[in-house]
Amino acid sequence: MKNDCRQVQQLWLEEAEGRPLSAEEQSLIAQHREACRFCRAEQDWIRAAGYDGESGPAPALDDLACRRWVDDILDHVEEAPEARQSDAPRRGFRWVVAAAAATTAAAAAILLIVGSAALWWVFHEPGTPAATDAAAPVAVVTNPDPALLLLLSGGLADVDGETPRVGDPLPAGALLTIGDGGAVVQLQEGLRVSLENGSFSYQPSLGDSLEITLNGGKLYLLADPERPGGTVDVFTRTGKVRVTGTYLSVQDGANAVAVEVYRGSVQVTAADDVPLAVTGGQRHLIGSGKVRTMDEPTSQRASQVQDLLRLLGRSRYTTMEVRSIPAGATVSLDGCPLGSTPLTARVVAGSHKLELEAEHHVPSREFVQLAEGATEARTIELLALTTFEKEPVAAPVVTAPAVHVASDAELAARLLEQAQALRAERSWSDAAATYRQLTEQFPQTPEARASWISLGAIQLDHLGQPAEALRSFDTYLAVAHGGSLEQEACYERARALRTLGDRQGELDAWQLFLDRFPDALEAQLARQYMEQAP
Repeated sequence: MKNDCRQVQQLWLEEAEGRPLSAEEQSLIAQHREACRFCRAEQDWIRAAGYDGESGPAPALDDLACRRWVDDILDHVEEAPEARQSDAPRRGFRWVVAAAAATTAAAAAILLIVGSAALWWVFHEPGTPAATDAAAPVAVVTNPDPALLLLLSGGLADVDGETPRVGDPLPAGALLTIGDGGAVVQLQEGLRVSLENGSFSYQPSLGDSLEITLNGGKLYLLADPERPGGTVDVFTRTGKVRVTGTYLSVQDGANAVAVEVYRGSVQVTAADDVPLAVTGGQRHLIGSGKVRTMDEPTSQRASQVQDLLRLLGRSRYTTMEVRSIPAGATVSLDGCPLGSTPLTARVVAGSHKLELEAEHHVPSREFVQLAEGATEARTIELLALTTFEKEPVAAPVVTAPAVHVASDAELAARLLEQAQALRAERSWSDAAATYRQLTEQFPQTPEARASWISLGAIQLDHLGQPAEALRSFDTYLAVAHGGSLEQEACYERARALRTLGDRQGELDAWQLFLDRFPDALEAQLARQYMEQAP
């Protein structure tokens, strides 16, 4: 069986429902618990949350599990005393005292604060106001690191009536609205969100926690389990989602609000209802009471967004501005979709592969060297498929009706669109097979010649087939005769030889590239590779 988080969490659920686990399944859980700190903390937190304080010492928790467990107790603290059963405060207080004796000194100090809140419950009856101390200090909520816009793409963006720019701070309480596009915001260290076609605002709350209000659209939230902040509550029109360290999305659709959890687990509370746990690989419509398994395309899209959130930088970054002719082209960096043009993003500095694709146009690919602290602007004109090659397409040997030639062109364009869609979904094997089908069935079309480059790039970077990639790049150079993608073909051919370990062939390929394209952006990298070769 595959040893991953989703499978282990499913086994936990089945065990909780009363199904005895086999020895193999128990061994799988034990091995995964040792390897995955997040799932280990998750299991410890669940055990601690159910501890009644009467069956032995409380479970010992590490820092992450202890913090998640304290968050669960705080859920009870935040509820009104009138809405709780009479014995609930005392039971919560027993949890605090037991854990304080079993955890580290730092965790005990945190739990002492929670215990103080529980003591207020024990000694004050519902409806009796607590005595106040005029000299007591007032808790102040601070947000030392303001939220920061890291990416804007596509349509219109608005912050309280003003047009924002990448690099601007997003003030607490401000409403960010995105129309037909996307945005990425770093709210805190280790906490980033991606918003698609909607609006949201955030507000710091007590204890370095955050409250996010989603008013529409889809919000992806990536929270590092070891980030320094507290919990995050996402409020929607149908309920609340509580987050500690996890990766999820919340989408406010026309008829319902959906929560999808890709890693870890969250606590979802609908209006006037009990909290519901939703774990990795599950989807839940708030208020429905039902949890369903997520489909594979949804998981793949979430993986793309996660790559995007990790690619952007708050420090050591370059501001990259990309525009295209025509506008609306899809922009990818290192195979990760960023959004559509016009696009501005704070990207981690270094060497990257920039790609633009638009329907019925030749894809544009180039390597860019982004210097830290600089601004890199690109305006790229995408050539139409019918005009991108310098050499005219040879007439077919067999005479055929004009309608037959037009049908071939339409089928070739359709296959290219399918291959590009599969590539955007990171379905590398299927995309490569579709590019191969295009080159075999319609070898004389412009779409087929351009596909040799796309096929070679997938073979080299994603399928581990450098020899096949080398043949693809050589085929393009042989059939294109100075086509518009010759620079990329020469560069990728040298990389394929480098991967194969053919040092002399690599040196010759780099020298050929520098002879033909001495002013290319990749020229500096080519010289570095030549110096490194033995």
